Amino acid sequence: LRNLYLSSKKNAVDYEGEIKPLLNFMTEKLKHHTQTFNDLESAIPEIAKSEFLDMKDAMQMTSLRSQQIAALYEASNSISTSHSFLEKLIDFLTSNNHSNTYRQIKLQEARSVLDRALKVVEKRETQYRLPKELIASWRKNPTSYSYSYLWTVHSLYYWFRDEGKVSQRPLSICYLNIIDPIEVAFAENSVHKLKAFLDFFENISGGSLPGLEQCIAPYSTEPNMTKLVRTNNGK
Repeated sequence: LRNLYLSSKKNAVDYEGEIKPLLNFMTEKLKHHTQTFNDLESAIPEIAKSEFLDMKDAMQMTSLRSQQIAALYEASNSISTSHSFLEKLIDFLTSNNHSNTYRQIKLQEARSVLDRALKVVEKRETQYRLPKELIASWRKNPTSYSYSYLWTVHSLYYWFRDEGKVSQRPLSICYLNIIDPIEVAFAENSVHKLKAFLDFFENISGGSLPGLEQCIAPYSTEPNMTKLVRTNNGK
């Protein structure tokens, strides 16, 4: 997505010739497979119904994801075909609100798909065999991450991040970063030393590290993805 809306004509991504046909093929195939699961449901014996519904929801989520990505690529492509690279850069620096009607239509389509996926996740969470707070929440745990392993599903983090890449067109490669690279990459003693150095560097640079904040300072509390992507301009 990022390469598509940032590409110049010289280095243009062949969206129409390569990416779009593949996305359309995937979307239609997955819709067909989802309908197949729907048609089979009445024939599944009760003893196997729980496992079947799990697979059915998984297929629906995969189908919805392909629909979202296809819509986002269409929205992003409407930017890449209407500006030179320099014009895009100026647009990035002056405003994140683009008035292209077709782009807004495709963005709304992608948002509607994401909202449908959230309902599937909510339904599936009632069937977890462990408490949701244990496996799908933002909380301290023995790993280097600030969340348990199904939190990105609970929040649909990756879905929202992709939506934000198109709606907000961030220049930062660390947009909506939730991983602390220092915690992940270094041993415990090294972490404290490196963080102390970064704090010192931040202080002498005037209180900020332009362009690097999202890379080295992920969210300390659970991010509200809806607010960040749809109402707060990614701040």
